[in-house]
Amino acid sequence: MIRRHTGAALALAAILGTLIPVSTAHAAAIIHRFNLELGGGFTTVQADNFNKQLDYTNLFLEARGNQGLDHITYSFVYDIGLRFFVKPSFALRAGVGQLRNQTEQEYLPAIHQDIHIRAEILSVPIFVGGDYYFAPYNQGDFQARAFLGGGLLSQVTNRVTYQSFESGTDNTTTIFGTFVTNAQRDSPGWYAEFGVHMFFALRYSVVLNGFYRSSRMNALYYSASKQPFLNPSDGKPFDLDLTGMGARGALCIGF
Repeated sequence: MIRRHTGAALALAAILGTLIPVSTAHAAAIIHRFNLELGGGFTTVQADNFNKQLDYTNLFLEARGNQGLDHITYSFVYDIGLRFFVKPSFALRAGVGQLRNQTEQEYLPAIHQDIHIRAEILSVPIFVGGDYYFAPYNQGDFQARAFLGGGLLSQVTNRVTYQSFESGTDNTTTIFGTFVTNAQRDSPGWYAEFGVHMFFALRYSVVLNGFYRSSRMNALYYSASKQPFLNPSDGKPFDLDLTGMGARGALCIGF
């Protein structure tokens, strides 16, 4: 009887000995080799020629007592891409994003009359690059690694749009009439970035980073006719400069 109780006690002690380490252990942060990355943020833009054209348009608007169009100096940016860890200290990145912003005004000169004027910037950058990761900071099941990197941009669907729509106007209230002007050009560019990548004991990780983008399109042309698009204010070729600095956050889903 004593032997039976002694054997049961030893068995119970063995079971508890295996359970206690499991319950008190912390899972380690996981670095997945392959990640789907969903990002968003904002960036400044130069857009000097674009805003110069707005100033020219505002001369006609303000001369008639109307409020002019605001300059575009920033834009929200969104992207989707892949982050592949070649090794824990280096990751390759590739993806596509969108930068888009507009300025607009609506005027109601008389009953049943409406004038809507809009100007827009659109850019779709395709990017490929790499990030170097520094030594990690570990705390339990959390790991953070600072990184520094950059890459190349292939900027497609870079477009500016100037649009005026009038409804019910007459010779005394019309401003520009109704028209849509689209001009575009593709261009290469580059970017540099720095930030921190935070890993958890999950398939998800978080990236916070700042960046600088060099993004300039020279001599835009009309989308329809392919003829050179000239700045009406000075008759020179229209250049679109979207160079700027910004900040971004992203969710990475590991596989």
